[in-house]
Amino acid sequence: MKKNTGKNYLVVTPCKNEEDYLPGLIDSMVKQNLQPTLWVIVDDNSTDSSSNILSACKERYPWIHIIKMKNEVKRDLGIHYFKLCNKGFAYGINFLRKRNISIEYLGSVDADIKLNSNYFERLIKKFSLNKKLGLACGDLFSVSKKGKQIHDKVPQNEVCGAARLWSAECYFDTGGYPLSKAGDAVSTIKCRLKGWDTKNFPDLIVLQQRPTGSAKGLWNGYFDVGQRFYYLNYNPLHILLRSIKLTFKEPYFIGFSFLCGYLYKLVTFSEKIPDKDIRSFFWSKRFKEMLQFWLSNKS
Repeated sequence: MKKNTGKNYLVVTPCKNEEDYLPGLIDSMVKQNLQPTLWVIVDDNSTDSSSNILSACKERYPWIHIIKMKNEVKRDLGIHYFKLCNKGFAYGINFLRKRNISIEYLGSVDADIKLNSNYFERLIKKFSLNKKLGLACGDLFSVSKKGKQIHDKVPQNEVCGAARLWSAECYFDTGGYPLSKAGDAVSTIKCRLKGWDTKNFPDLIVLQQRPTGSAKGLWNGYFDVGQRFYYLNYNPLHILLRSIKLTFKEPYFIGFSFLCGYLYKLVTFSEKIPDKDIRSFFWSKRFKEMLQFWLSNKS
């Protein structure tokens, strides 16, 4: 285990059947100019060769630890995903504290991500320049089935879950990942409501090795996104505008899939997030922010 450097950081990665993408992720993490103090990979009972890839990786790099889940669970990017993240964080925090290793930052990286070798080094530097910065990430690009890079512009205060980093103070102040159906969005807003800055930085690239939301197929992926937007209490006008916007993006059915997911939850009177502050934020302030963002980025 590495010595204290003043830049110690813990990273957690949930993984299920990611044999095609794990080698790229592992290679990019090993080549980080500033490697994680501890990288905890939570293997969610993979049935492909992911477990073998992870075992070989663990043998070679002592700062990589693997937690192997035993119960069979379908791929789930909702509450179950954030349970895996929290299990990894709890393990990592406990492991480092027992060895009197301080934790300055905590991050999560998805199993289908590749990062430039200076990603975490430069991201940590962003925190040193802004003491109010609590949660941050780079700019997310994904790769289509045809090998083309896809990029969706997002507001600068929106932090993706693909490769995010908290300051330790912000992580513990806001409780990290809540056990929610939309933990990425909820945790970001909790940071903002507590007075922390949240930012994505366009000069830092996060490359997703497959199309965003395609792990279960694009139709199912965007249907799930629509359901999460209902759960968070997004304004219906926001949903309509977003679905229209998505119909101009290949494959063109994703806007309809997104709308169907939202409407399914609407007509079945499904529950919404219990937190009133979060519900209020997504109904009004988030809608105003996104409308302003879309109008200023018509291109």
